[in-house]
Order: sequence, then C-alpha cells, then structure tokens
Amino acid sequence: MTKEKRKPKLYSKERRLNHLYKIVGRLSEKWDDLWLMTFKMNDAQKEIRKEELELKKIDKYWKKWKYYLNLLKGRQIWGTTYKAIDFLDTALFYKNRTVVITAHKEEKMKDIFQKVKLAYKHVPNEIRLSDWKIWKKPKPKYDSQTQYYFEETNSQIKVTLDSRSWTVTDLHISELAFINNAEDMLTGTLPSATSANISIETTANWFNYYKSLWDLWKTDNWKFYNLFIGWFIEKSYRTKLLEWEEIKLPKDLKHLNFLDDEQKKWYLTEYLWTPNPKKIIQEFPTIPEEAFISSWRAVFDINAVKDIVTVDGIEDAVFPELQYFKAPSKEHSFGVDVAEGLENGDYSTVTVYNENEEQVAGCKIHIPPDQLPQVIDRIISMWYKPKNAGIWIERNNHGLTVIVKCRDYEWYKYLYTERTIDKVTQKTVKKPWFLTTAKSKPLIIDMLAEAIREKLVDISDKRFVDECYTYFYDERWRSNAISPNTDDYIMWGAIWLFICRQPKTQIIK
Repeated sequence: MTKEKRKPKLYSKERRLNHLYKIVGRLSEKWDDLWLMTFKMNDAQKEIRKEELELKKIDKYWKKWKYYLNLLKGRQIWGTTYKAIDFLDTALFYKNRTVVITAHKEEKMKDIFQKVKLAYKHVPNEIRLSDWKIWKKPKPKYDSQTQYYFEETNSQIKVTLDSRSWTVTDLHISELAFINNAEDMLTGTLPSATSANISIETTANWFNYYKSLWDLWKTDNWKFYNLFIGWFIEKSYRTKLLEWEEIKLPKDLKHLNFLDDEQKKWYLTEYLWTPNPKKIIQEFPTIPEEAFISSWRAVFDINAVKDIVTVDGIEDAVFPELQYFKAPSKEHSFGVDVAEGLENGDYSTVTVYNENEEQVAGCKIHIPPDQLPQVIDRIISMWYKPKNAGIWIERNNHGLTVIVKCRDYEWYKYLYTERTIDKVTQKTVKKPWFLTTAKSKPLIIDMLAEAIREKLVDISDKRFVDECYTYFYDERWRSNAISPNTDDYIMWGAIWLFICRQPKTQIIK
C-alpha cells in the first residue's frame, strides 16, 4: 500500500478532531452528498482548544488537570459545534466519562444532539491506531433523542437543559446569556461539576446576569478564566481587494485600524449595507464591550471611549483601592461621590485632577461614609494639595455625614461652597456641597459627553472607562448605568467638569 493511500493513524485527540467526524457544512466532499463535510477546527475553535489546554497547566488548575473557561464570542464562531464533537470523542475514546452540554432552550437541545448523532453515524466502524491495533466503534447501549451511553467505555454524552441530577466529568454551558433563569440554572448546575472541566460559551444578550458574571474577573470571587473571541480571528471574514482599491474607514470605525485591508473591506461592507449598523457591532464585536451593546443609545461616543488610553496606577499602601496615575502638581481638584448605601453594592469614589485637567489619582472603594475623609486626607498627605474651593462633595443622604467628618481636618477650608438663595429669608447662603438635581444632571452629563467626544479631558483610570461602556439613555431619555453596573466615576467626573467651567461669581439655584 502506498503512503498516499494509507488511512490516517488517528492516535491523538487533535488529529481525530480534524479528520474523523462529519458535520453539516457549507462545503462538500462529493457531488452526491452536498451537505456533508469533515469537521476541521476553524481559527476560533483552535484558539478555544489552545486556551483549554493552557489553562490546565496554570497554578490555579494544574493539580486537578481541569479547566474553567468563560468564553464570550460574536455570532457564527461555532463554539458549541466544537464542544459537541469534542465531547463525542471523549465518550468514544475515554473510559468512565460523563460529558454534558446544556442548551438554553429545548429545540436547541435537540439541534445540538443531532450534530452528535450525525458525527457518530459517520465514524468508521474500525480504525487502525498508531500501534497497529484495531479500534472498534462502541455501540450505544442507551440511545435517546438527547443521550448516548457506551457500555464498552462506560462513558456517556448528554445534551440537556441543566445537569442538576448528573455527576459530570466534562460540562459545557451553551448560551448562558439567553437563559431566563440563568442564575438559578448556574447555581443548580455547578455543584454537579465540582471536579469537572467546565466551559461557558455564549454571545452577549445586553447587560443581564451574564454581564455581571463577565465582570467578576475584576474580583477574587470568579474562578473562571475569561476569554473573548473577536470575529477577526476567523480567516473567512475577509474580502479580496481590487488592484486599484483603497480602504478608508469612516470616523466611527477608526478603532478598526489594527485590521488588515481585506478584513476592513469585509467589515465595512457588512456595516454599510445593513439597516441597523449597531446590530453588526453586536454580531461581530471587536472588543468585549461591543458585544454587550444593544439598540439602546449610549450616552458617550463609544469610539471616543475606545480611544482613551488608560494607565496602570500605583496602589496606595494604606488604601489599595486608591491608585496614583501621575506625580503631584501645583494644585489639584477633588471630586467626591459618596455611596448611597454599602448594602446595595454602591461605591464611594474620589478622583483628583491637576490644573491641566489631567487625572492624577482615583479611588473606588466600599467604605463607611464617616471613614471616607480618611481617604481624602491620605491623598493630600501624598502631596496632592487641593486648590482653593477645590474639594467638591456631592450632597446625598450620606454626603452630609462625610462633610461633618471633614470638619476635623485642616483642609476642610478647601471644600467647595455652593451659594444658593434661602427660600424663607431670601438671603444668599453658603453650603459646603454640590447638589445634583433633575435639572442639572442632563446638563453636566452632556458636558462630560462632549469633553470625551472632543478629547478635552485626560482620563487615566480604567474604572472610569468601564463605566462609560455601561451608561445609557433609557426609553424616557434619562441617563443611568445599566444594572448591576454603577456610575459613581461618571457622576463625579461630570460634577468636577461642570464646576470647573462655572464663573466664580455664579449663584446656583
């Protein structure tokens, strides 16, 4: 037998995944079977596979040789197709494995298992392995619409809506963002997979429960590794250029300049020919934040936000949440937003700008209101001296507590004093705070939005940028952070900018 006619020796999982299984696809192997093709991992699937193998080696997982992967992707990456083939291979070639894929709805559950059944049907009955032994395809003892059990390997593969009643060795959760009771489903499912390989794979579905999970990477409470797969990793998303053609991106797509011209042309064609360009941004995201953008209107120009270059700050030795981004200057302005209440996850924020409107320090912290002045005092002790009337504290239910405590410090005289008219005496009075009202909020937010769009402010803190991506107008055109996200940084940034640009003699009513 010549070398060309020898069958491949399917001794490794990687080789089996790229040669052994059939799927329904856009290409064909022969004219009389136009819908059938050999599964080969595309670039996105190869990246997912690579991350799974790499995660098993890091300190967090290597002792168990497991992985915990949280995959956010755009449309048409075919992550679930890859896991269906991967899990079928595991059930066929490995002993004592229970592999489960959860779907977000019943019809999708059946669709996923049809891929498994098709792939199994076209696996050869016998395969010669590298050691010249003959591998015989196990026959399922139990065969249903959603489950195979192979007695020869004592392994099984199942597609279900959750895995509560199963003790699994490999678990893949598909489209978690589209499950209505995602939190309950995850709470009930994960205990069945305490020692399993676990992967979550989903496209974004607005700022729902999954978005809060994705953001948990910022804390120590999330044991999963977040992986974002952008559309541009797939080589099929490109269009050849004509000899004379030159690609120029419009202003709102300047963030795509890192792509090559063929990728730009493909994206530009999709973007210009669709009735709703925002859907293209969500279908084919370039960064994770784009994946969560829906048809609601963002307050801040997303492309301008992408252009903001943040820096890694130096953590304070006393308050780790406090970061210094630039060296002290001659004088500084402080913006302080006090948490409405610690029990609902609200944060207090302190930001510091120099006379050139550059952010030099920032703090976002869970702390009792009466202790917040200690943070301000810490910043001032590090030579970030406030200018006259340069410490602005927004008045709310706890803001008054902070102001009272500030009287114990020498720098209390630097608090911004709002002048207003007493409604009873009709006299001008001074109050050491800034009050945001329903009338003033749209004005100060619009001023900040303009400054970001026109690049009139220098922002260093990534926490500020993160809030910009989740700050939207609702159906009544009121601007707010989409729950469970916060807008603490945005509010003090807006207040600070507004006061900076007011005439010194203006009376705020």
